[in-house]
Amino acid sequence: MMDAGKESLSLNVPAIYRHNALALGRNGGRNLYKPVKVYAQKDSTATPSDLELGNLTWCLYYYWLHYRYTMDDHLKNKLFTLLKGSVNYYLDIMNKEADGKWHLPYTYSPEYPEGVTRDCNYDLSLFRWGCKTLLQLEPADSLAPVWQNVLDNLVDYPKDKNGLCIGRDVAFDQSHRHYSHLLMIYPLSLINWDQPENRELIRKSLEHWHGFKGALQGYSFTGGAAIYAMMNRGDMSINYLNQLFDRYVKPNTMYLESGPVIETPLAAAETIHTLFLQYVDGVIKLFPALPDEWEDVSFSNLRTEGAFAVSAVRSKGKTKWVQVESLAGEALSFNRHCRER
Repeated sequence: MMDAGKESLSLNVPAIYRHNALALGRNGGRNLYKPVKVYAQKDSTATPSDLELGNLTWCLYYYWLHYRYTMDDHLKNKLFTLLKGSVNYYLDIMNKEADGKWHLPYTYSPEYPEGVTRDCNYDLSLFRWGCKTLLQLEPADSLAPVWQNVLDNLVDYPKDKNGLCIGRDVAFDQSHRHYSHLLMIYPLSLINWDQPENRELIRKSLEHWHGFKGALQGYSFTGGAAIYAMMNRGDMSINYLNQLFDRYVKPNTMYLESGPVIETPLAAAETIHTLFLQYVDGVIKLFPALPDEWEDVSFSNLRTEGAFAVSAVRSKGKTKWVQVESLAGEALSFNRHCRER
């Protein structure tokens, strides 16, 4: 659908940027036609949903994972064209301020009330990830120096004493279902637990997010569980998953909020995978976040980025057997001692 919808993705962009940029608004039909109205200077007629800029780039993160789990060059080539267009929109609207840093204009952080802000963390995360990924895909591209310049000079994520903010103009100070302001932690892993200098920021931001209770839903608990899993805290992760199952999942295993919501059960399934197997910055982590009471576990042929099929057995709290099959001949680092107390 993403490949077939490229014409609509172009039409979703204001005419001034349509020569090189692609975008996707909040919701639309199968043809992907849903315009956005983000300019270098804020459009006074734009609604919050009109300013939701990062959606295409976030969709393309999962396209990227599909490529990475298969290492299929046919997918890589199609992905590169779409991602380049998505990142071009950010390049078209960014501006350099007196601090010498690149900044983003007013955009909207999904679902947060009054979440229109400059230097929105949702967009900074996706812009940074997009430039990093384009350099990985095509390091010799003519725009590679521009992408590297963004990585070197993009403004840091807005934060305060409570952790990561919604953006430059909006603190995080009310309950919020979504972790849109924390995408740099999960799923993008731009800020991660393997970076000791960022651990306190991750902890504070997660605890502050869940410190406001009113708007939390099942998706909030899948996100919290996933971040705790990335912190190697399996007991906290399974506690959050159990709250999801006990409070939100129905007796027939289905889930609903205002209506059926498929993203939450799928996010829960992915979070369960992160208890057993993770892949961060080229390193496979085996059993990184098992709860203490799970002494006997096994899995068979779970895939990671790089197209590796991994199987393993753990008995009485000790790893007994591991098999890694390379499906595409990629290089691999392996870490089976990553659990930290």
